Amino acid sequence: MMKKQLSIIGIIFLSFGSCFAGNSDTTRVSDIVDRSLQREEYHLIFDKVPSLLSVWEKGDYALISTGFSSSKGDYTHPQLFFSKNLFEIRSESIKSLPANGWRFFGSVAYTNGNAETGKWNMSYYLPTNGSPYYYMIQQEGTWKSQSYDFNVAAQKNISGRLSAGVGLKYLGDLHFRTFDSRNENTTLKIQVLPSLSMNLDDKNYISIGLLYQRLKNEPDISNKYQHGTEPEKYHLFFNQGLGTWDNSPSQMRMIDSRYGAFISYRKLYKNSSLDAIYTMDYGSEEWLLKSVSTLNNRKEEISRYSYFSHDLALRHRSKTSNGSYVTNFDVKNILGDGAVYKESSDAYQDNYQFFSITADLEVSYIRSNSVLRQLSARLKLDNSSQNDYNYGHISEYTNIEGTLSADVITGKKRDVNFIFGGHFSYKMNLSGNHNPMAAASNFFNTEIAVPAFAYHTSDFYRAGARVSSEFDIAGGYRLDISLSGAFLKPVSINNYENQSTFTLNDNYYIMSLSLCFNF
Repeated sequence: MMKKQLSIIGIIFLSFGSCFAGNSDTTRVSDIVDRSLQREEYHLIFDKVPSLLSVWEKGDYALISTGFSSSKGDYTHPQLFFSKNLFEIRSESIKSLPANGWRFFGSVAYTNGNAETGKWNMSYYLPTNGSPYYYMIQQEGTWKSQSYDFNVAAQKNISGRLSAGVGLKYLGDLHFRTFDSRNENTTLKIQVLPSLSMNLDDKNYISIGLLYQRLKNEPDISNKYQHGTEPEKYHLFFNQGLGTWDNSPSQMRMIDSRYGAFISYRKLYKNSSLDAIYTMDYGSEEWLLKSVSTLNNRKEEISRYSYFSHDLALRHRSKTSNGSYVTNFDVKNILGDGAVYKESSDAYQDNYQFFSITADLEVSYIRSNSVLRQLSARLKLDNSSQNDYNYGHISEYTNIEGTLSADVITGKKRDVNFIFGGHFSYKMNLSGNHNPMAAASNFFNTEIAVPAFAYHTSDFYRAGARVSSEFDIAGGYRLDISLSGAFLKPVSINNYENQSTFTLNDNYYIMSLSLCFNF
Protein backbone atom coordinates (compact mmCIF):
# COMPACT_ATOMS: atom_id res chain seq x y z
CA MET A 1 0.00 0.00 0.00
CA MET A 2 2.79 2.42 0.91
CA LYS A 3 4.63 1.72 -2.38
CA LYS A 4 1.42 2.39 -4.29
CA GLN A 5 0.89 5.67 -2.40
CA LEU A 6 4.43 6.83 -3.11
CA SER A 7 4.13 5.90 -6.79
CA ILE A 8 0.94 7.93 -7.18
CA ILE A 9 2.47 10.88 -5.34
CA GLY A 10 5.60 10.68 -7.51
CA ILE A 11 3.52 10.82 -10.71
CA ILE A 12 1.63 13.87 -9.37
CA PHE A 13 4.88 15.66 -8.56
CA LEU A 14 6.45 14.96 -11.95
CA SER A 15 3.31 16.01 -13.80
CA PHE A 16 2.94 19.15 -11.69
CA GLY A 17 6.56 20.18 -12.18
CA SER A 18 6.63 19.54 -15.92
CA CYS A 19 3.37 21.42 -16.51
CA PHE A 20 4.71 24.55 -14.85
CA ALA A 21 8.31 24.29 -16.00
CA GLY A 22 8.04 25.74 -19.50
CA ASN A 23 11.04 27.96 -20.26
CA SER A 24 12.04 28.34 -16.64
CA ASP A 25 14.89 30.60 -15.56
CA THR A 26 15.90 28.32 -12.70
CA THR A 27 18.90 26.78 -14.42
CA ARG A 28 20.15 30.20 -15.54
CA VAL A 29 20.30 31.53 -11.96
CA SER A 30 23.97 31.53 -11.02
CA ASP A 31 24.07 29.14 -8.04
CA ILE A 32 22.37 27.66 -4.97
CA VAL A 33 22.59 30.92 -3.03
CA ASP A 34 20.76 32.89 -5.73
CA ARG A 35 18.11 30.18 -6.09
CA SER A 36 17.59 30.26 -2.33
CA LEU A 37 17.16 34.05 -2.44
CA GLN A 38 14.74 33.67 -5.34
CA ARG A 39 12.46 31.39 -3.29
CA GLU A 40 12.91 33.50 -0.15
CA GLU A 41 11.69 36.56 -2.06
CA TYR A 42 8.50 34.76 -3.03
CA HIS A 43 7.65 33.27 0.35
CA LEU A 44 8.35 36.42 2.38
CA ILE A 45 6.48 38.86 0.12
CA PHE A 46 4.40 37.42 -2.72
CA ASP A 47 3.04 34.45 -0.80
CA LYS A 48 1.40 37.00 1.53
CA VAL A 49 0.24 39.36 -1.27
CA PRO A 50 -0.60 37.26 -4.38
CA SER A 51 -1.72 40.25 -6.48
CA LEU A 52 1.84 41.65 -6.23
CA LEU A 53 2.99 38.85 -8.54
CA SER A 54 2.39 41.42 -11.28
CA VAL A 55 5.79 42.95 -10.34
CA TRP A 56 7.64 39.65 -9.77
CA GLU A 57 11.11 40.20 -11.26
CA LYS A 58 13.05 37.09 -10.25
CA GLY A 59 12.05 35.06 -13.31
CA ASP A 60 10.13 31.81 -13.60
CA TYR A 61 11.48 28.76 -11.83
CA ALA A 62 10.57 25.11 -11.37
CA LEU A 63 11.99 22.43 -9.12
CA ILE A 64 11.38 19.01 -7.66
CA SER A 65 13.20 18.22 -4.44
CA THR A 66 13.43 15.31 -2.07
CA GLY A 67 15.10 15.02 1.27
CA PHE A 68 15.45 13.24 4.58
CA SER A 69 15.93 14.82 7.99
CA SER A 70 16.63 13.27 11.38
CA SER A 71 16.78 14.85 14.82
CA LYS A 72 17.36 13.39 18.27
CA GLY A 73 18.39 14.41 21.76
CA ASP A 74 17.34 15.07 25.34
CA TYR A 75 17.73 18.85 25.19
CA THR A 76 14.21 19.62 23.99
CA HIS A 77 10.85 20.80 25.28
CA PRO A 78 9.71 18.07 27.74
CA GLN A 79 6.39 17.54 25.89
CA LEU A 80 7.75 17.61 22.34
CA PHE A 81 10.12 15.64 20.13
CA PHE A 82 12.96 13.56 21.55
CA SER A 83 13.45 12.11 18.08
CA LYS A 84 11.98 12.78 14.66
CA ASN A 85 12.63 11.33 11.20
CA LEU A 86 11.00 12.77 8.10
CA PHE A 87 11.09 12.05 4.37
CA GLU A 88 9.84 14.84 2.08
CA ILE A 89 9.21 15.29 -1.61
CA ARG A 90 8.24 18.72 -2.97
CA SER A 91 7.51 20.41 -6.28
CA GLU A 92 7.40 24.19 -6.68
CA SER A 93 7.24 26.57 -9.62
CA ILE A 94 6.29 29.97 -10.98
CA LYS A 95 4.92 30.30 -14.51
CA SER A 96 4.31 33.59 -16.35
CA LEU A 97 1.99 34.14 -19.31
CA PRO A 98 2.77 37.79 -20.20
CA ALA A 99 0.65 37.79 -23.35
CA ASN A 100 -2.46 37.08 -21.29
CA GLY A 101 -1.45 39.01 -18.18
CA TRP A 102 -1.40 35.91 -15.95
CA ARG A 103 1.17 34.60 -13.51
CA PHE A 104 0.85 31.40 -11.46
CA PHE A 105 2.56 29.84 -8.48
CA GLY A 106 2.16 26.22 -7.46
CA SER A 107 3.62 24.00 -4.78
CA VAL A 108 2.79 20.51 -3.59
CA ALA A 109 4.60 18.58 -0.85
CA TYR A 110 4.31 15.23 0.88
CA THR A 111 6.07 14.18 4.10
CA ASN A 112 6.16 10.85 5.87
CA GLY A 113 7.93 9.98 9.09
CA ASN A 114 7.92 8.96 12.72
CA ALA A 115 8.61 10.64 16.04
CA GLU A 116 8.84 10.13 19.79
CA THR A 117 7.30 12.77 22.04
CA GLY A 118 7.71 13.47 25.73
CA LYS A 119 5.26 13.11 28.59
CA TRP A 120 1.88 14.81 28.80
CA ASN A 121 1.20 15.08 25.09
CA MET A 122 -1.54 13.25 23.18
CA SER A 123 -1.66 15.78 20.34
CA TYR A 124 1.76 15.42 18.59
CA TYR A 125 2.32 19.19 18.39
CA LEU A 126 1.41 21.79 21.02
CA PRO A 127 -0.74 24.81 20.06
CA THR A 128 1.19 27.60 18.32
CA ASN A 129 -1.47 30.30 18.78
CA GLY A 130 -1.14 30.40 22.59
CA SER A 131 -4.13 28.16 23.28
CA PRO A 132 -3.95 26.02 26.46
CA TYR A 133 -6.26 23.31 25.12
CA TYR A 134 -4.97 19.84 24.25
CA TYR A 135 -5.30 16.19 25.33
CA MET A 136 -2.55 14.68 27.45
CA ILE A 137 -1.44 11.54 29.29
CA GLN A 138 1.71 10.96 31.31
CA GLN A 139 3.16 8.19 29.11
CA GLU A 140 5.59 9.20 26.35
CA GLY A 141 4.36 8.69 22.79
CA THR A 142 5.49 7.00 19.59
CA TRP A 143 3.99 8.45 16.41
CA LYS A 144 3.75 7.96 12.68
CA SER A 145 2.94 11.03 10.61
CA GLN A 146 2.00 12.08 7.10
CA SER A 147 1.37 15.55 5.66
CA TYR A 148 -0.07 16.73 2.35
CA ASP A 149 0.57 20.36 1.46
CA PHE A 150 -0.92 22.18 -1.55
CA ASN A 151 -0.24 25.87 -2.17
CA VAL A 152 -1.36 27.68 -5.32
CA ALA A 153 -1.70 31.32 -6.33
CA ALA A 154 -2.91 33.10 -9.45
CA GLN A 155 -2.50 36.73 -10.48
CA LYS A 156 -4.18 38.60 -13.34
CA ASN A 157 -3.50 42.07 -14.71
CA ILE A 158 -6.91 43.78 -14.84
CA SER A 159 -5.57 47.01 -16.35
CA GLY A 160 -2.30 48.87 -16.67
CA ARG A 161 -2.57 49.95 -13.03
CA LEU A 162 -4.65 47.29 -11.28
CA SER A 163 -3.98 43.61 -10.68
CA ALA A 164 -5.87 40.95 -8.73
CA GLY A 165 -4.64 37.78 -7.13
CA VAL A 166 -5.76 34.94 -4.93
CA GLY A 167 -3.86 32.36 -2.92
CA LEU A 168 -5.22 29.02 -1.78
CA LYS A 169 -3.53 26.71 0.71
CA TYR A 170 -4.58 23.24 1.78
CA LEU A 171 -2.70 21.30 4.45
CA GLY A 172 -3.65 17.86 5.70
CA ASP A 173 -1.82 16.31 8.67
CA LEU A 174 -2.29 12.71 9.80
CA HIS A 175 -0.56 11.92 13.08
CA PHE A 176 -1.07 8.42 14.52
CA ARG A 177 0.05 7.55 18.03
CA THR A 178 0.96 3.87 17.64
CA PHE A 179 2.00 2.86 21.17
CA ASP A 180 -0.48 1.69 23.88
CA SER A 181 -3.03 4.55 24.13
CA ARG A 182 -3.87 5.45 20.54
CA ASN A 183 -4.76 8.74 18.88
CA GLU A 184 -5.60 8.92 15.19
CA ASN A 185 -5.16 12.68 15.09
CA THR A 186 -6.13 14.32 11.78
CA THR A 187 -5.89 18.01 10.96
CA LEU A 188 -7.14 19.89 7.91
CA LYS A 189 -6.23 23.53 7.30
CA ILE A 190 -7.60 25.64 4.45
CA GLN A 191 -6.56 29.24 3.78
CA VAL A 192 -7.95 31.66 1.18
CA LEU A 193 -6.13 34.94 0.48
CA PRO A 194 -7.62 37.35 -2.14
CA SER A 195 -5.91 40.70 -2.81
CA LEU A 196 -5.79 43.73 -5.10
CA SER A 197 -2.70 45.78 -6.02
CA MET A 198 -2.60 49.30 -7.46
CA ASN A 199 0.37 50.63 -9.42
CA LEU A 200 0.48 54.32 -8.50
CA ASP A 201 3.37 55.50 -10.68
CA ASP A 202 5.57 52.47 -11.55
CA LYS A 203 7.57 53.12 -8.38
CA ASN A 204 4.90 52.95 -5.69
CA TYR A 205 2.46 50.08 -5.22
CA ILE A 206 -0.23 49.66 -2.61
CA SER A 207 -2.13 46.43 -1.95
CA ILE A 208 -5.05 45.36 0.21
CA GLY A 209 -6.38 41.91 0.90
CA LEU A 210 -8.42 39.60 3.11
CA LEU A 211 -7.56 36.41 4.96
CA TYR A 212 -9.76 33.47 5.85
CA GLN A 213 -8.38 30.33 7.46
CA ARG A 214 -10.17 27.31 8.89
CA LEU A 215 -8.37 24.60 10.81
CA LYS A 216 -10.19 21.46 11.93
CA ASN A 217 -8.54 18.96 14.27
CA GLU A 218 -10.23 15.59 14.83
CA PRO A 219 -8.61 13.51 17.61
CA ASP A 220 -9.77 9.89 17.88
CA ILE A 221 -8.44 8.55 21.19
CA SER A 222 -8.77 4.93 22.27
CA ASN A 223 -7.26 2.50 24.78
CA LYS A 224 -7.14 -0.82 22.96
CA TYR A 225 -4.49 -2.55 25.05
CA GLN A 226 -3.85 -3.34 28.71
CA HIS A 227 -1.45 -0.96 30.40
CA GLY A 228 0.27 -3.31 32.83
CA THR A 229 1.06 -2.20 36.36
CA GLU A 230 1.02 1.59 35.88
CA PRO A 231 -2.49 2.52 34.70
CA GLU A 232 -2.12 6.05 36.11
CA LYS A 233 0.33 6.84 33.30
CA TYR A 234 -2.48 6.34 30.78
CA HIS A 235 -5.19 8.39 32.47
CA LEU A 236 -6.52 10.88 29.93
CA PHE A 237 -6.73 14.60 30.73
CA PHE A 238 -7.86 17.62 28.74
CA ASN A 239 -5.69 20.61 29.58
CA GLN A 240 -7.45 23.96 30.04
CA GLY A 241 -4.79 26.26 31.50
CA LEU A 242 -1.83 26.17 33.89
CA GLY A 243 -3.36 23.72 36.34
CA THR A 244 -6.95 23.82 35.14
CA TRP A 245 -7.87 20.52 33.50
CA ASP A 246 -10.66 18.00 32.95
CA ASN A 247 -9.78 14.52 34.22
CA SER A 248 -12.65 12.72 32.46
CA PRO A 249 -12.92 14.44 29.07
CA SER A 250 -15.30 13.44 26.32
CA GLN A 251 -14.26 12.97 22.72
CA MET A 252 -14.09 16.40 21.08
CA ARG A 253 -13.12 18.03 17.82
CA MET A 254 -11.50 21.44 17.45
CA ILE A 255 -12.30 24.14 14.90
CA ASP A 256 -10.11 27.24 14.68
CA SER A 257 -11.41 29.99 12.37
CA ARG A 258 -9.37 33.09 11.52
CA TYR A 259 -10.54 36.25 9.77
CA GLY A 260 -8.13 39.00 8.83
CA ALA A 261 -7.09 41.81 6.52
CA PHE A 262 -3.78 43.23 5.37
CA ILE A 263 -2.30 46.22 3.63
CA SER A 264 1.08 46.35 1.90
CA TYR A 265 3.27 49.01 0.34
CA ARG A 266 6.11 48.57 -2.16
CA LYS A 267 8.56 51.34 -3.06
CA LEU A 268 11.03 50.96 -5.93
CA TYR A 269 14.21 53.05 -6.09
CA LYS A 270 16.98 53.07 -8.69
CA ASN A 271 19.07 50.40 -6.95
CA SER A 272 16.84 49.28 -4.11
CA SER A 273 13.32 48.33 -3.05
CA LEU A 274 11.27 48.36 0.13
CA ASP A 275 8.28 46.16 1.02
CA ALA A 276 6.07 46.61 4.08
CA ILE A 277 3.16 44.30 4.97
CA TYR A 278 0.86 44.75 7.95
CA THR A 279 -1.61 41.96 8.81
CA MET A 280 -4.26 41.90 11.51
CA ASP A 281 -6.51 38.94 12.19
CA TYR A 282 -8.94 37.57 14.74
CA GLY A 283 -9.15 33.88 15.58
CA SER A 284 -11.69 31.77 17.46
CA GLU A 285 -10.79 28.24 18.57
CA GLU A 286 -13.71 26.06 19.68
CA TRP A 287 -13.63 22.61 21.27
CA LEU A 288 -16.90 20.85 20.46
CA LEU A 289 -18.34 17.58 21.73
CA LYS A 290 -18.55 14.93 19.02
CA SER A 291 -21.87 13.74 20.44
CA VAL A 292 -24.30 15.76 22.55
CA SER A 293 -26.99 14.27 24.78
CA THR A 294 -30.22 16.23 24.39
CA LEU A 295 -31.57 14.56 27.54
CA ASN A 296 -28.92 16.24 29.69
CA ASN A 297 -29.28 19.51 27.76
CA ARG A 298 -25.48 19.68 27.59
CA LYS A 299 -23.64 22.40 25.70
CA GLU A 300 -21.78 21.36 22.56
CA GLU A 301 -18.94 23.86 23.04
CA ILE A 302 -16.80 22.90 26.06
CA SER A 303 -13.90 25.35 25.73
CA ARG A 304 -13.14 28.39 23.61
CA TYR A 305 -10.05 30.47 22.93
CA SER A 306 -10.15 33.79 21.08
CA TYR A 307 -7.09 35.73 19.99
CA PHE A 308 -5.93 38.80 18.08
CA SER A 309 -2.75 38.75 16.02
CA HIS A 310 -0.76 41.65 14.54
CA ASP A 311 2.16 41.13 12.17
CA LEU A 312 4.42 43.74 10.54
CA ALA A 313 6.96 42.52 7.98
CA LEU A 314 9.59 44.69 6.26
CA ARG A 315 12.04 43.72 3.52
CA HIS A 316 14.66 46.03 2.02
CA ARG A 317 16.98 45.15 -0.86
CA SER A 318 19.79 47.31 -2.21
CA LYS A 319 22.53 46.83 -4.79
CA THR A 320 26.01 48.33 -4.71
CA SER A 321 29.07 47.98 -6.92
CA ASN A 322 30.49 45.36 -4.55
CA GLY A 323 27.37 43.31 -3.86
CA SER A 324 23.87 43.54 -2.46
CA TYR A 325 22.23 43.84 0.95
CA VAL A 326 18.98 42.21 2.05
CA THR A 327 17.33 43.21 5.32
CA ASN A 328 14.31 41.41 6.77
CA PHE A 329 12.44 42.56 9.86
CA ASP A 330 9.32 40.97 11.33
CA VAL A 331 7.44 41.72 14.55
CA LYS A 332 4.39 39.73 15.64
CA ASN A 333 2.05 40.06 18.61
CA ILE A 334 -0.63 37.63 19.86
CA LEU A 335 -3.12 38.33 22.65
CA GLY A 336 -5.50 35.51 23.58
CA ASP A 337 -8.16 34.66 26.17
CA GLY A 338 -9.54 31.25 27.12
CA ALA A 339 -12.90 30.33 28.68
CA VAL A 340 -14.35 27.04 29.96
CA TYR A 341 -18.04 26.11 30.14
CA LYS A 342 -19.33 25.44 33.66
CA GLU A 343 -22.44 23.26 33.85
CA SER A 344 -23.18 24.38 37.42
CA SER A 345 -23.73 27.99 36.32
CA ASP A 346 -24.58 27.31 32.66
CA ALA A 347 -22.03 29.96 31.68
CA TYR A 348 -18.51 30.33 30.31
CA GLN A 349 -15.83 31.28 32.82
CA ASP A 350 -12.75 33.21 31.68
CA ASN A 351 -9.78 31.32 33.06
CA TYR A 352 -6.71 31.94 30.90
CA GLN A 353 -4.77 34.72 29.19
CA PHE A 354 -1.84 34.60 26.77
CA PHE A 355 0.46 37.32 25.46
CA SER A 356 3.46 37.05 23.17
CA ILE A 357 5.61 39.31 21.05
CA THR A 358 8.46 38.25 18.77
CA ALA A 359 10.82 40.50 16.82
CA ASP A 360 13.19 39.11 14.19
CA LEU A 361 15.88 41.12 12.36
CA GLU A 362 18.22 39.65 9.72
CA VAL A 363 20.78 41.43 7.53
CA SER A 364 22.56 39.62 4.68
CA TYR A 365 25.41 40.70 2.42
CA ILE A 366 25.67 38.83 -0.89
CA ARG A 367 28.57 38.99 -3.35
CA SER A 368 28.42 37.47 -6.83
CA ASN A 369 32.13 37.23 -7.68
CA SER A 370 33.78 36.39 -4.41
CA VAL A 371 34.86 33.36 -2.42
CA LEU A 372 32.78 34.74 0.45
CA ARG A 373 29.38 34.34 -1.22
CA GLN A 374 27.08 35.39 1.63
CA LEU A 375 27.40 36.74 5.16
CA SER A 376 24.39 37.11 7.48
CA ALA A 377 23.62 38.33 10.98
CA ARG A 378 20.34 37.73 12.79
CA LEU A 379 18.84 38.87 16.09
CA LYS A 380 15.59 37.46 17.51
CA LEU A 381 13.67 38.56 20.61
CA ASP A 382 10.95 36.35 22.12
CA ASN A 383 8.63 37.36 24.96
CA SER A 384 5.81 35.13 26.23
CA SER A 385 3.37 35.29 29.15
CA GLN A 386 0.64 32.92 30.40
CA ASN A 387 -1.82 33.41 33.26
CA ASP A 388 -4.32 30.92 34.74
CA TYR A 389 -6.96 32.92 36.63
CA ASN A 390 -8.26 29.92 38.59
CA TYR A 391 -4.94 29.41 40.37
CA GLY A 392 -3.22 32.75 39.86
CA HIS A 393 -0.51 30.74 38.08
CA ILE A 394 1.82 32.97 36.03
CA SER A 395 4.63 31.90 33.69
CA GLU A 396 6.55 34.48 31.63
CA TYR A 397 9.98 34.83 30.07
CA THR A 398 12.01 36.90 27.60
CA ASN A 399 14.81 35.45 25.45
CA ILE A 400 17.18 36.83 22.85
CA GLU A 401 19.15 34.87 20.24
CA GLY A 402 21.91 36.10 17.94
CA THR A 403 23.13 34.21 14.87
CA LEU A 404 26.05 34.62 12.46
CA SER A 405 26.27 32.60 9.24
CA ALA A 406 28.43 32.52 6.13
CA ASP A 407 28.62 30.71 2.78
CA VAL A 408 31.82 30.36 0.76
CA ILE A 409 32.14 29.04 -2.78
CA THR A 410 35.14 27.21 -4.25
CA GLY A 411 34.77 28.75 -7.70
CA LYS A 412 32.33 30.06 -10.28
CA LYS A 413 32.29 27.20 -12.74
CA ARG A 414 29.30 26.14 -14.76
CA ASP A 415 30.09 22.43 -14.72
CA VAL A 416 30.31 22.03 -10.93
CA ASN A 417 30.25 24.27 -7.86
CA PHE A 418 30.92 23.51 -4.20
CA ILE A 419 29.51 25.72 -1.46
CA PHE A 420 30.39 25.41 2.21
CA GLY A 421 28.30 27.13 4.85
CA GLY A 422 28.30 27.44 8.60
CA HIS A 423 26.37 29.16 11.34
CA PHE A 424 26.67 29.79 15.06
CA SER A 425 24.06 31.19 17.41
CA TYR A 426 23.72 31.87 21.11
CA LYS A 427 20.40 32.11 22.92
CA MET A 428 20.26 33.89 26.29
CA ASN A 429 17.44 34.28 28.76
CA LEU A 430 16.93 37.94 29.70
CA SER A 431 14.23 37.49 32.33
CA GLY A 432 11.81 34.95 33.72
CA ASN A 433 9.02 34.81 36.28
CA HIS A 434 7.23 31.65 37.36
CA ASN A 435 4.76 31.91 40.24
CA PRO A 436 2.40 28.92 40.57
CA MET A 437 0.48 30.39 43.54
CA ALA A 438 -2.40 28.00 44.36
CA ALA A 439 -1.19 25.53 41.70
CA ALA A 440 2.11 24.86 43.51
CA SER A 441 1.16 21.27 44.41
CA ASN A 442 -0.86 20.67 41.24
CA PHE A 443 0.68 17.94 39.05
CA PHE A 444 0.56 20.31 36.07
CA ASN A 445 2.98 22.60 37.86
CA THR A 446 5.42 19.92 39.03
CA GLU A 447 5.25 17.67 35.94
CA ILE A 448 4.76 20.17 33.10
CA ALA A 449 5.10 23.87 33.99
CA VAL A 450 8.34 23.62 35.97
CA PRO A 451 10.27 21.47 33.42
CA ALA A 452 8.94 23.61 30.54
CA PHE A 453 10.00 26.82 32.31
CA ALA A 454 13.46 25.35 32.94
CA TYR A 455 13.76 24.62 29.22
CA HIS A 456 12.45 27.99 27.99
CA THR A 457 14.72 30.01 30.29
CA SER A 458 17.89 27.99 29.69
CA ASP A 459 20.81 29.37 27.66
CA PHE A 460 22.23 27.38 24.74
CA TYR A 461 24.48 27.61 21.72
CA ARG A 462 23.79 26.20 18.28
CA ALA A 463 26.45 25.34 15.70
CA GLY A 464 25.84 24.02 12.22
CA ALA A 465 27.48 23.35 8.88
CA ARG A 466 26.41 22.68 5.31
CA VAL A 467 28.16 21.39 2.22
CA SER A 468 26.45 21.69 -1.16
CA SER A 469 27.29 20.90 -4.74
CA GLU A 470 25.55 21.67 -8.01
CA PHE A 471 26.09 20.45 -11.55
CA ASP A 472 24.33 19.93 -14.88
CA ILE A 473 22.64 16.62 -15.62
CA ALA A 474 20.98 15.10 -18.69
CA GLY A 475 18.20 17.15 -20.23
CA GLY A 476 19.78 20.48 -19.34
CA TYR A 477 18.61 20.27 -15.74
CA ARG A 478 20.62 21.47 -12.76
CA LEU A 479 20.99 19.24 -9.68
CA ASP A 480 21.70 20.56 -6.18
CA ILE A 481 22.87 18.20 -3.42
CA SER A 482 23.11 19.45 0.16
CA LEU A 483 24.16 17.81 3.41
CA SER A 484 23.69 19.81 6.60
CA GLY A 485 23.78 19.34 10.34
CA ALA A 486 23.26 21.35 13.51
CA PHE A 487 24.10 20.75 17.16
CA LEU A 488 22.40 22.36 20.20
CA LYS A 489 24.04 22.36 23.61
CA PRO A 490 22.74 23.95 26.84
CA VAL A 491 25.26 26.10 28.69
CA SER A 492 23.15 27.29 31.63
CA ILE A 493 20.01 26.12 33.43
CA ASN A 494 18.84 29.35 35.00
CA ASN A 495 15.75 28.01 36.80
CA TYR A 496 14.75 24.70 38.43
CA GLU A 497 18.00 22.91 37.59
CA ASN A 498 17.13 19.99 39.89
CA GLN A 499 13.65 19.60 38.35
CA SER A 500 14.50 20.01 34.67
CA THR A 501 14.24 17.08 32.26
CA PHE A 502 17.75 17.69 30.87
CA THR A 503 21.26 18.35 32.16
CA LEU A 504 24.18 20.38 30.84
CA ASN A 505 25.60 17.12 29.45
CA ASP A 506 22.63 16.66 27.11
CA ASN A 507 22.32 17.95 23.54
CA TYR A 508 20.13 17.88 20.46
CA TYR A 509 21.24 17.30 16.87
CA ILE A 510 19.62 17.73 13.47
CA MET A 511 20.87 16.15 10.23
CA SER A 512 19.43 16.50 6.73
CA LEU A 513 20.20 15.41 3.16
CA SER A 514 18.43 16.91 0.15
CA LEU A 515 18.45 16.65 -3.64
CA CYS A 516 16.87 19.34 -5.80
CA PHE A 517 16.25 19.07 -9.55
CA ASN A 518 15.99 22.53 -11.14
CA PHE A 519 14.25 22.75 -14.51
